[in-house]
Amino acid sequence: MSHSPIKWICLSALLCLVGTGCLTQANYQGNTLEAFPEEICGNRHLKTLNLAPTGIVDFPPEPLAITNPNKVSPIPECLCNLTNLRELNISGTFLSGLPDCLPKLQKLEVLDVSYNSELEIDRYGSQLQGLPALKTLNIRGCRYSKEGLEQLKQRMPEVRILHNMESRGF
Repeated sequence: MSHSPIKWICLSALLCLVGTGCLTQANYQGNTLEAFPEEICGNRHLKTLNLAPTGIVDFPPEPLAITNPNKVSPIPECLCNLTNLRELNISGTFLSGLPDCLPKLQKLEVLDVSYNSELEIDRYGSQLQGLPALKTLNIRGCRYSKEGLEQLKQRMPEVRILHNMESRGF
């Protein structure tokens, strides 16, 4: 009898299965986290990790007051052990930086770092450029300059960059 990997799991069931390393999705959304859940870092099969604090998928251009924040900053280097990760949602998690090892996530297709108002995107252009599979990057509500955004677009022309530069009148 063969075992197939679990496709989706909620936080309450995660504690029972985290040691098995067979999860493909982990959704911490809507749970109040005080730190990054490092127990997830050993799961080599994980493809989707959602640490966003709310169920909102499409944010308006104005900054939001998040009432149920997940404070996962700083992101530990062990995140980069998740080499099969394809989607990472760390929006609204009070990030002020990204791990240096980010380019190790060679299969990452979607990165959502939106609404981390202390995260200076201009500082991470080379790291983001080091993600060859990246298709979508959401930086709404983060700090970046018009010049930095243009450089990012030039370095990564195939990546859909979601930003709110136009709505702020820059």
